[in-house]
Amino acid sequence: MYVLYMRAFLSVDLPNNIIKNILTFQNTLRMPGVKIIPSLQLHITLAFLGELEKEQIDFIIPKLFEINKTKFNLSFENMGYFKRSNTEGVIFINVAENKESIIELNRAIISKLELFQIIKTDTNTFIPHLTIARVKDNKKIWEIIDYEKPLSFGSFTVESFKLKKSTLSKEGPTYQDLAIFPLI
Repeated sequence: MYVLYMRAFLSVDLPNNIIKNILTFQNTLRMPGVKIIPSLQLHITLAFLGELEKEQIDFIIPKLFEINKTKFNLSFENMGYFKRSNTEGVIFINVAENKESIIELNRAIISKLELFQIIKTDTNTFIPHLTIARVKDNKKIWEIIDYEKPLSFGSFTVESFKLKKSTLSKEGPTYQDLAIFPLI
């Protein structure tokens, strides 16, 4: 029997005005060893689900519709990074306003999916952020980020979250919406 697997995750998409502000800033990070995240891939990951069977996807969609969280505003300010080594890591923009609301949404998702053994993420490690670049081989970028002046990228109202399929290729991942879950 052939089983179809999908690489899936849950996320919040960004409005065009936020993406435009981020793209303008990303241009300042263009240098050797720094891979800029394309605009179509910018999102806030709420939970990575990994490789799931189609039946699992079909099962969790109605469960995720049961999540009753209210809409909330998010704003993005300043930068940060997760370093893997002196030359590798991830550059991100901080979620500033209502960080607690997005953490609560993450926890609601985790608690809903843990019951069905779909996900086993430690919610204490969830740090709401927006990845804008990946560093493969560049030592100087960390100094630039550490001395960057305060930045604001705007705010928006989170009205839904999405279940997305991620297809990996040599050119990078492509995403497809599988379901949209409105907030109340």
